[in-house]
Formats: sequence, structure tokens, C-alpha cells
Amino acid sequence: MKKQITKSRQSRAHSSSASRSYRAVPWLYDDEYAELHADNQDVAMLLADLGGRSRRVLLAGCGTGRAAIPLAEAGHCVLGLDYDDSMLQIAREKSKPLGLDADRLSFRCVDLLNWKLGARDRGRFDCAASLFNSFLVFTRAEQQLAVLLRLHESLRPGGSILLDVFNPSVAELSHESKEQIEPHLFYSRHLGRSVMRLVSLKPGRGEQRREVRFDYHWHDDAGEVQVRAVRFEITWFERRELELLLNQAGFRVSEVRGGYNGESYSHDSPRLIVRAEKRSRIRKR
Repeated sequence: MKKQITKSRQSRAHSSSASRSYRAVPWLYDDEYAELHADNQDVAMLLADLGGRSRRVLLAGCGTGRAAIPLAEAGHCVLGLDYDDSMLQIAREKSKPLGLDADRLSFRCVDLLNWKLGARDRGRFDCAASLFNSFLVFTRAEQQLAVLLRLHESLRPGGSILLDVFNPSVAELSHESKEQIEPHLFYSRHLGRSVMRLVSLKPGRGEQRREVRFDYHWHDDAGEVQVRAVRFEITWFERRELELLLNQAGFRVSEVRGGYNGESYSHDSPRLIVRAEKRSRIRKR
């Protein structure tokens, strides 16, 4: 049986972009993560943080609207940002039946590293959030600081930021390359058939990066095996490192959690969730 390989779209070659940015396969993404996000614990956490009053919320890396849509349905005014317009098109289609106006929910294709805030967006938002490891696609310190400074600028005085990333395991990250692990079988509504995703990992030598490859396998109508490969890089943070970065960007860390249910952070927590408030002035180094 002939094996056909479809290469993933190449990430944009730009000096400000992540070394190899994550570009999901839009027509697989929602089905791929349906089981993982079945209970939307991160969204429930953010809703609890926002409280009962309507807030203006900026979601950085909103993807297909998994968090943006329920936040808007709960009464908040949400702007979702993402650098992949094909993902945003899906988000817009999903939100159409809800009849939400543009002030309640809107999506914008933006590269956060180059986002030029206009007068309307500057100081507009009560909360900015980056959920489910989205912030990890910025693999260099200068990129991370640039993004945080833009989010700082978007917030009103006293506004808050929430960053949700995985808590790194030194033992796990130090492992050598792994090929074709973590098999995940899911049903694709777009293809009308099951898809197998396999993960390959390669440590980035001395640069606090990890190279990741997702291989998607399925059979077409003729029984031929199809493969779609997505390659990207991510970074990770230790708690102290992330706190210092936020402080440098003009935030004061107010809370660090180890999970979505509000549990206290420890070295073996599954998540590293940091909430911080905007300071009026950024301290000069």
C-alpha cells in the first residue's frame, strides 16, 4: 500500500516569530482535543476568577474559540487573538449561531510580537489570559517579554493577567529523543474517519526548547495511508523564572497555583498557573 505524506504548512520565516511556531491542522484541532478539554477546567477557573460582573477579557492564542465563546456566553466582552486566521475562521463559524454582537465577542488575526495597539485597545481590558500552554510558543526571552509588554499595555490600571502553562519535570525534559509515542486515536468529523496521532520529541540542546512533531495517520477512501506532520518548538518555565519575567514586564504576581481547582503550587504540580496585576509603572532594569 502506497504511503502518501502531506507536509504541514511551513511557519513564517520572520525574525520576531518563534523558531518554529505551532500551526495546528484546523480541521482536526477541535476533534483532536475534544477529550482533553471535555470539562474545560481552565475556562471554569477563569470564569470563577472574573466573578459575576461583566469584564473585558483579552484571550491571547484563542485558537478556535474554545475559551472565548463560553466566556462571551457568560456575559463577558471578549476579544480573541491568534496568528492563524484559519483557526479564527472556525471560531467565527462556531459563534455565529449565538447571535453575539461584535462588542461581546470578536476575533482578530494578530501576531502578538508585532501587535500595534491602537487607542481603542490601549488600557481597555480588565483581564488578559493565555491558557493551555499557548504562551510556550514564544521560545526566546526577548519574545516573551515583548508579548507581556503588549498585554500590559492593553490592560487598564489594576487589570490582571493569567498565564497557564505546564509545570516542567526536570527528569522528563532531560530525556533523549523519543519517537512515535503517546498514541491518541480520535474521530475526525471533517474526514469522517478515525485519525491516529503520534508524538515525537527532541530536546533542544542548552536553549530551553523542545522540538515536537505530531504525526497524524488515517486511511483515505481508497485505503491509502495518509500522513500529516506538524513540527514546532516550545519552551518551559520554572516558577521563579516566570515570576521574574512578569515583574520585568510591569506586573506584580499575586497568586501561583498548581492546578485548575485552586490547589497550591508545588514542585510536582501538573500546572504552573500565575496570576499577576498590572503595576502603574514598569521598573527599569
